[in-house]
Amino acid sequence: MAKVSAIILGAGLSRRMGEENKLFLPIGGKPMIEWVIQHVGSAGVDEIILVGSELSLDRLKKFENTRTKVVDNPDYQSGMTSSIQAGVEMAAGDGYMICLGDQPNIKTPTYDVLLDAFSSNPAAIVLPFYQGEKGNPVILPKVFHADILAHEEPEGCKGIVMANKELVIQVDVDDPGVLQDIDTKTDYDRQVNPA
Repeated sequence: MAKVSAIILGAGLSRRMGEENKLFLPIGGKPMIEWVIQHVGSAGVDEIILVGSELSLDRLKKFENTRTKVVDNPDYQSGMTSSIQAGVEMAAGDGYMICLGDQPNIKTPTYDVLLDAFSSNPAAIVLPFYQGEKGNPVILPKVFHADILAHEEPEGCKGIVMANKELVIQVDVDDPGVLQDIDTKTDYDRQVNPA
C-alpha cells in the first residue's frame, strides 16, 4: 500500500472574504478547516501536514498530534505554491495529496477513492472529476518532489500536471464537494444557509 502524506493548505490571505480568516469561520459548530482535517484524517492517509502562516499558525497548533504536523510558511504571501512546497519538504509519503483548507464538503469516502486509485498506481497523478469537471484534491507522486520544490508558478502545480498528462488518472467521484471551495462571503452564506 502506497503511503500518502495529506498536505492541507491553511496559510492563505483569504482576501476575497474580507477581514476574517475564512478557514476559522464556523460551519456546523466547527471552524471550516476542522471539517477538512476531520474528513482527511478519517481517510487512509499516513500523515497530515497542516501548512499555516502567521495568520493561522497559533490556531492550527491545536490540531497537532502524532499523525498531524503543523508547518509554518513564512513566504505565504507569494501564493499557494509556496505552501505546497513547505508541506512537501516535510512530507514522508510516496505521494502528496494537496488539500485545500476551504473545501469542507469533501467526504471521507471520496478521499479514500482517490487514495485507492493512487495505491493501485503509485506513479500516477490522480485527479478527481465530478460530472466531467476537474476538482481537488490532487495526488502527486514522490517522483515530482524536486519539480514541486523548483516550481515557480505561484498558484499551484497545474503546470506539472499539464506537462505530465500521460501519468494522469481521472477518477470520477459522486461528490460535488471536490468543486466547492469557499472564497467569498456569498459562498460562505450559501454553505451556512443552503437554499
